[in-house]
Amino acid sequence: MVWAAHSDREPTPEWLRQQVEPILAQIEGVTP
Repeated sequence: MVWAAHSDREPTPEWLRQQVEPILAQIEGVTP
């Protein structure tokens, strides 16, 4: 996942991660 690769280089701020995680979960729930 692109986000995970980005997180390896630059730690994700907590506030940003909290906003993005639900979106990623929704995407993962929709895509097989």
